[in-house]
Amino acid sequence: MFRCSGCTMAVATTLCVVLLLVDAAQCFSLNTRSFMTMSMSTSGKPKGCAAKPFERKNVAVIGGAGYLGGTIFGFLQRASTIHGTGIAGPTSLSPRCICATGAGSMSLNRILSKSFRLAYAGEDLVKLTNMQDVSAISKQLEWADAVILGTANQLQTAPVTGNTYETSPNQKTLELYLDTQSSRGTLDEDDTMTKDPIVQLQMFKNTIQACKEAAVGHVVVVQTPQTQDPQAFGKILDESGLKFTYIVSGSTMESVKDYTFYKGVQGNLNIEGLTIDKDGNSISSLLNNDDTGTDRTIAREDIAALSVQCLLSLDWDTSRYINVENGGQLTADTPARVDKEWCVNSDQLAMKLTSIQ
Repeated sequence: MFRCSGCTMAVATTLCVVLLLVDAAQCFSLNTRSFMTMSMSTSGKPKGCAAKPFERKNVAVIGGAGYLGGTIFGFLQRASTIHGTGIAGPTSLSPRCICATGAGSMSLNRILSKSFRLAYAGEDLVKLTNMQDVSAISKQLEWADAVILGTANQLQTAPVTGNTYETSPNQKTLELYLDTQSSRGTLDEDDTMTKDPIVQLQMFKNTIQACKEAAVGHVVVVQTPQTQDPQAFGKILDESGLKFTYIVSGSTMESVKDYTFYKGVQGNLNIEGLTIDKDGNSISSLLNNDDTGTDRTIAREDIAALSVQCLLSLDWDTSRYINVENGGQLTADTPARVDKEWCVNSDQLAMKLTSIQ
């Protein structure tokens, strides 16, 4: 049988071209999905740090030892490794967890190991700080462009870790867990420190004052279930002069069992926003101390993902109030490569935030 070498070469060349086109199409599909997840919805461009992804921003989490705080840190850590988010990564020692003791660092890493596929935060990403000292907190935040924190958090008395900021033997301090240490969100009956509104307000005031002294560009504040007097916290924000995003939900927070970032966003969230100052509002006037919430639950992990997406999608030069409720179970296609996502289906959050200034 006669075989034409020229024909064989032509067929081989055509096959190579086809394979290259298929590969390029797959890469385009993955990159497009990843970009949407990070920052952009189909109907608008991001206005947050994802708008200028090459100007990577340093972000700190206050109380990353808590389950909600640790989950936020884990999402930030993943986002920092994906191009287009605008979140700075390991070369900038970002993100950072600000906590008080070595116990807080261990708590954070337990969360990362379980929920973020053996992720880890070394000593360079965890800064042990006296959370009752404004100047000490401010010094740790001088590097930060943005900060994520909660209102009222679980507080535990713990010994100061050696060779950090102790001034006397057997010195005690307060460890702060954003929301609660446990993923169940429960507190001990004798946890009087956490339930003391005066202590909680002072801790929050210290942190906000430190953010102001450090010239932090934007703060994201999550109203936690332990918050007894939201208007008092709002007043501290109003008087600070900082630009902020205040997230509140009337739905009861619950944690997803055996959660990993692969599970992604759980709820079809209803998100409403209102700008502060531009609309003649103050955040304290918008908060309702008597709000008992709805009978729906909302995943803590969704609140964590929303906190990060707000930094990616929303203008840092605007202060706003965001109310989020769970509208039911989210039904969305699972991406082909979940390892390319900082949070699966976070593009759904980006899309919902496009209507918020």
